[in-house]
Amino acid sequence: ALAAERAALEQLQAALGGKEQSTKEAFVALKMGLLVAREASVGHLHELTTAIEEAEKALVLMKERVEAQGRSSAATKGTASKESSEEQAAEAVNGLTNGSVEEASEARSSAAKDTIAEWEAEAERQADEREEERRKKAAAREKKISDDIDFEVLELEVVYDADPSIGLGCQFNDMNVVTAISRGGTTEMRVGDAVLALNGAALNGRKIAAVLAECEKAQMHKVTVGRQKSLGMLRMNADGLPE
Repeated sequence: ALAAERAALEQLQAALGGKEQSTKEAFVALKMGLLVAREASVGHLHELTTAIEEAEKALVLMKERVEAQGRSSAATKGTASKESSEEQAAEAVNGLTNGSVEEASEARSSAAKDTIAEWEAEAERQADEREEERRKKAAAREKKISDDIDFEVLELEVVYDADPSIGLGCQFNDMNVVTAISRGGTTEMRVGDAVLALNGAALNGRKIAAVLAECEKAQMHKVTVGRQKSLGMLRMNADGLPE
């Protein structure tokens, strides 16, 4: 969990380096960095919590700058139109020009909103793509563990605590592997256990937290895990598998 937080902090800090730029690339990088940071954050690194808050504020400021640029462009165009209309010295023309200025202002404001919507859509597309890749990887990992003779498949009855900070009594990485036992929680699961199914239904790469959120609020859940047979301290490799 700590390693994941450090990696997320590094990515988010890199994205924050472009927070003064009002560009699509900078916005999407910050959104993705924030997504990764929120997923990884479990409270070990104070620096990550601070960076998340900074990124949230930076995204708001980026949007405000885009909107302000739209208003500024409209105002500049309006001033130029007014100077041109004064040369004509006709109220009818002035009235037409004022209407054109208002239309230009509305158009600029609409364009700014469209720009932000385009950036948000791109960030969402990349997030969906990232989640699909993670899910495929997690599903493949589940099958690998189920077929691995070095793992035993266990069905555990686990108490679910209504306190969201406790839940099943442990923390999980992106591959649904237990990385830590929650303080105050009671669970039969161990660090290194890989969750394969919940209440008899295979996860198929879905995150255990998402599956739990769709379940009825039961106090007890049957959790199927793959546990490495060898004893000793377990370490996770890059694929979320115990080494």
